[in-house]
Amino acid sequence: MYRKIYTMVSVVALSAVLGATSVKADEVELWSFLDPKAEGVRSEVFKHVIDTFEAANPDINVKVNVVQWQQISPSLMRGAQAGQVPDLAMLYSPFIGQHVAAGTLNPLNDRLAEMGEDAKDLVTFPVAKDRDGNIYAVPWELRVIGIVYRKDLLEDAGLDVPDSLPKMIEQAEEMANADTIGFGVGFNPAKPTAAMEWFIPTAIGMGASILNEDGTANFDSPEIRKLITFIDALVTKDKALPLNVALQGDEEVQQYAEAGRTVFMVKGTHRLQLIRDKSGINEGYSWMPFPGMEPATTSPAMLQGWNLAIPKAADNPDGAWKLLQHWTSPEIQAYSAKMAGYLPVRQSVGADASLTEGGNEHIRVALDYANENPLDFDWPENTDFLYATISGMIEQIVADQMSIDEAITWAETQYNQQVR
Repeated sequence: MYRKIYTMVSVVALSAVLGATSVKADEVELWSFLDPKAEGVRSEVFKHVIDTFEAANPDINVKVNVVQWQQISPSLMRGAQAGQVPDLAMLYSPFIGQHVAAGTLNPLNDRLAEMGEDAKDLVTFPVAKDRDGNIYAVPWELRVIGIVYRKDLLEDAGLDVPDSLPKMIEQAEEMANADTIGFGVGFNPAKPTAAMEWFIPTAIGMGASILNEDGTANFDSPEIRKLITFIDALVTKDKALPLNVALQGDEEVQQYAEAGRTVFMVKGTHRLQLIRDKSGINEGYSWMPFPGMEPATTSPAMLQGWNLAIPKAADNPDGAWKLLQHWTSPEIQAYSAKMAGYLPVRQSVGADASLTEGGNEHIRVALDYANENPLDFDWPENTDFLYATISGMIEQIVADQMSIDEAITWAETQYNQQVR
């Protein structure tokens, strides 16, 4: 089941973080976007990881510094320049490439080699490798981006799960009202991740290339124009996506789902359980792959994940490695999948049939989707800027600040100025 996946994927202010006192040999400092003291299933699972690690390693204390998730990568880059970094840091997969290129991380090949055959059970991302095959990060969770939807509302209306994007929007428009948002996605350039994790696979599935071979923007294509026009119509014509929602960021849009107010919403598998819990709708919310433009098709599956990396200047790399091994162990991976709905980073755990019991049927759906129709896209080192530029282009269009022609020209100019 993981064979294709394996080959495919083979804040606080920085001053506050850097101001932390130097760690002792028996302390592992971890930069995390999750807070083990917070409420919610993801924080609870994170706390379980730390508690079980410290119980198994009583001589090691894990010190968690919570950093806003978009700030971990730039904070780590600045910290590397200042020579003050944690022992272990979480890095989202699209942002690893810039650290590999900048040389801020320790290669893990020797440590992985010591694991022997067990290391082959772990999934790794190509973006975490350099040209010589050195591996700089290992994921602790995987997620496939797709659509979280109100299964109960579809059933009550006698509707089948939509098998195309136009059909999904037709249903979204039919069920939208003053209290219910048909399709939830936000194009705020400051927080555009979910929107771009839908837009890029959908555009590529339609035949777009996004970037030219030299790394410059290729936004002015028939496919991208068609998709942008489709999005604009969602706001201005179909009313499936209210303008105020389209101009918001990821977290704000998710809050509508947590209140039970979205029919369809762009979101990864990792957020389904949290939305179920917060909304109280439980299994009334489900998850499905991105539908394609044509009937009975899907857009390519976008597989992402949060990784663990050991910075070059880490004070306690050995302790950090122990924590990484614990986090990616079969026991922790199975626990995380069952409790939080995370996709496991171990192929053996993913093959366990019991994984999909108790409302976790979406895990098998997601694994099959990623296995059968994986996204083929070479992520640039400046993925965050690519996201912000494309979402800014769409924001200008739906807000009626620019025409499609003007917005495409603006976006290509903005992006290419940084690339060149």
